[in-house]
Amino acid sequence: MGRELRVLPVNVERDLPAILRVASRSFTRPWSAAVFADALTPTTGTLAYAARSTADQVVGYVVGQLVVDELHIHGVAVDTAWRGQGVGYALVRQLLARAAQRGATTATLEVRESNIAAQRLYDRIGFIRSATRPGYYTDPAEAAII
Repeated sequence: MGRELRVLPVNVERDLPAILRVASRSFTRPWSAAVFADALTPTTGTLAYAARSTADQVVGYVVGQLVVDELHIHGVAVDTAWRGQGVGYALVRQLLARAAQRGATTATLEVRESNIAAQRLYDRIGFIRSATRPGYYTDPAEAAII
């Protein structure tokens, strides 16, 4: 990793504004504050981590949901100034490790067909492409790789 950072559990009250900022810079249709707040409630089985710089600034996040023994990764985003420095890798590895501690034996996610950087990250971590979902994404319309 090019710069020092810490990966910590998300604190909704403290981290939500920064997570929304990172999401808005990363996705054409980011989750709203209400969707994030709902997804991060403890009863949903959600695991969420934020990458924080040494200046204590949120520079990325990952959100997943554990259902029985399967982790579904809902979103990974890294602030533009921090991309390509291992932040996404650190976030996903942390999420996978914590999910495994809680009984996860598999993990799934969807990624845009055009998002080559994310696909390389997931390949490096060991994800295997299993299917394609045509028209999964909008703005622009695009297939998802599962």
